[in-house]
Amino acid sequence: MKYLLLLLFFVTLLSCRKKEYKPYLGTYTCQITEHLDSTHNGFDWDSTYTENEELFELDGKNMQFRDLPVPYKYIQDNGEYKASHFVTGIYWGREITLKNDSLFFYHYEGTSAGFWSIRYRGKRN
Repeated sequence: MKYLLLLLFFVTLLSCRKKEYKPYLGTYTCQITEHLDSTHNGFDWDSTYTENEELFELDGKNMQFRDLPVPYKYIQDNGEYKASHFVTGIYWGREITLKNDSLFFYHYEGTSAGFWSIRYRGKRN
């Protein structure tokens, strides 16, 4: 009985987390900023434009924005999720923050030869 109550508590806790972020699903009008800094080639490049992007439910445990699946259970209390990786000489990462009716997404990649990033700042439609 004790284990059943404990299991029920964790299932309830995880489903509450999902319900908390479910209102963020939908389409966002995003200002997108791309940046490329190539120290090897000696140039910088910036571009800013606007597009509609969708935050959708991937499955019962994850939502997804662009190429980033976001597990509901790993979203911090401040609405932030981060994932970063490093392989010898290459690093990359993605971050998403959900607050009020806004979405902030940041993707970056880098090597010793350069750095590229893209940022999405959007309001839910």
